[in-house]
Amino acid sequence: VGPGADLQALGVPAALLGTLFVLIFSISGLSVQRAGVARTTIAGRMSLVLTILGPVLLFNEGIGVGTTLAIALAIAGLLLTALVPESRQEKRSWILPILLILCSAMADIGVSAVQRTLATESGTRILPTLCFGASTAVSMLLLTAQQRWAELAQRRTWVGGAALGCAVTYPLGVVGV
Repeated sequence: VGPGADLQALGVPAALLGTLFVLIFSISGLSVQRAGVARTTIAGRMSLVLTILGPVLLFNEGIGVGTTLAIALAIAGLLLTALVPESRQEKRSWILPILLILCSAMADIGVSAVQRTLATESGTRILPTLCFGASTAVSMLLLTAQQRWAELAQRRTWVGGAALGCAVTYPLGVVGV
């Protein structure tokens, strides 16, 4: 199976994941503005609980006692944070962090599912590139639709996007493979 077959099999899932990445960054920004850095950071960490549980439920993977204990502690920490008294206006500020938890977990589980079910060995290596290519295209379309052409012309937009793509892809062990 050649790279063309990988591109064909991974095209739509990569486009959906890339679009989800843009959505996650947008939700993160809004969440920091409206719910605060602490709640947004907690939401980002809490998505790991769902990310761990996803393969357990979807692929019948087992988890150990340590992982189970870590999940229980994470949930307890979230509940304790949620119990902090807040004003009436702030009560709805958990909506964006919860949406961030769900979208981040969907992205992580989606990448795992695509790698396990659709990708060949070479496809696993090109999946992040396809996802970030889709993210770039979606971001460009959004900026164009919002008539923010000046941002597309700025060098920092392109350098920052490339740095972000490399920073996320490199820890996955994909760059240089």
